[in-house]
Amino acid sequence: LHQVVGIRKPGYTYQDFQNGNAASLNDIVVEHHQYDQLGFIFGAAGSYGMANEKYFHRQKFLKQLRSLESEYVILDLGAGSSFQVLDLFLAADLGIVVVNPDPLSLAESFNFIKQVIIRNLSNTLRTFPDAQAYIYEQAKNETFRSTTRVSDIIATIQQFRPEAAEQMRTCLNKIQIGIILNKVNEDAQVTETEALQKALQELLSINTDLLGIIHYDTTVQCALEAGTPFIAKDAKAESSRDLANIIITKLLHRDRFHAFWDKMSMRKKFEEPSEYGNRVICSINCLYWDECGYRQGGYPCKLQHMAEMGFQGE
Repeated sequence: LHQVVGIRKPGYTYQDFQNGNAASLNDIVVEHHQYDQLGFIFGAAGSYGMANEKYFHRQKFLKQLRSLESEYVILDLGAGSSFQVLDLFLAADLGIVVVNPDPLSLAESFNFIKQVIIRNLSNTLRTFPDAQAYIYEQAKNETFRSTTRVSDIIATIQQFRPEAAEQMRTCLNKIQIGIILNKVNEDAQVTETEALQKALQELLSINTDLLGIIHYDTTVQCALEAGTPFIAKDAKAESSRDLANIIITKLLHRDRFHAFWDKMSMRKKFEEPSEYGNRVICSINCLYWDECGYRQGGYPCKLQHMAEMGFQGE
């Protein structure tokens, strides 16, 4: 990650927190030298054993995670379905699975989400060991060998542990998973994701939200080599516009954002001069005008950090 964002040698990494050199996660946040209000906690890349933390360390991390001094926290998880990855994925308010439109990626994405569901259900049913054991037994079957649906499992458990079955239904309703289709060459490939979503709904009883697509774009590779986020390297690139659209229309929920913005506006009334100064003013000249849900021409941009990359006017 430090290479992607142009920081060659971060001063602190997660290892400093794990070995006790830092008291909290806030102490190892590395502020980006170019982008305000953007900080990183870097993993201990290349450190043997860090990918297999003990349960105690994982719980300590999750507890600290909730105390981070930040408006939003994004966890960039590694591949695989280890308990560590599954627990971190489930700790998020919204779990996002990035999928490529090819059979291998689609199959592995389904398998990963299946493991997420099983892990969450088994954790929920710790007070019902017989129901938990039944889930474990069913989960041992490989995906391509089994046609058992989660709804069938719940129906069976309903017969001998109705209270456990009800907890399972409640658990499934609370899981929030979004899907991003990456490296799209043609828009027709979105049908592959729709097929995946249908399979997840029918077999795993989980509803997912397609957050959007990101088209294949050589800008991404060029930005990686330059150590710059691609949305900042070229805001006009198709992939950058795709990502901006996902952030604006899907991830920044309007109701929540408006409440935050109203509080900020009220506070700043007494802190800022009446002139807008260097604030970016909302205009049709903004690169993201067509995708933006917060258009209010002539007033300060509510997503200034986005507008500064895409604003074309004065």
